[in-house]
Amino acid sequence: MSANPFYHHEPDGRIMLLKDKTELSLWIEHLDAISKELAYLFELEDRMLQDPGLFMQLQHIRRENDLMAAELYRYELSLKNVLECDELQCDAYYLDHHEEQRRAYMEIVRAYRPLKNKLLTGVVLKARI
Repeated sequence: MSANPFYHHEPDGRIMLLKDKTELSLWIEHLDAISKELAYLFELEDRMLQDPGLFMQLQHIRRENDLMAAELYRYELSLKNVLECDELQCDAYYLDHHEEQRRAYMEIVRAYRPLKNKLLTGVVLKARI
């Protein structure tokens, strides 16, 4: 991914839009990586652990991850309207919406990490036996 330089002569709104798009792109990229990792984690769970509770947790996080990715793709499409804002209320809406997306994304990441660690710990313990 290439960096988008911010120039001093650009309006603040344009700089914020570039920052938001860059951040959004990273979120989407991370959720795609989680989706790929989950495929491997499902295989590990099935082959080594066969824990129904863990399987259900993996299914839940995969669903949440897929839903969040879809939401972020829709949000990405809506960003084209940001530059049309000419009122403070409109700018505030997009700023608030971006922060809502950030919170939702972070919830997925915070739920995924301990689940991944739990599964990998189980695999390592099983491999030692």
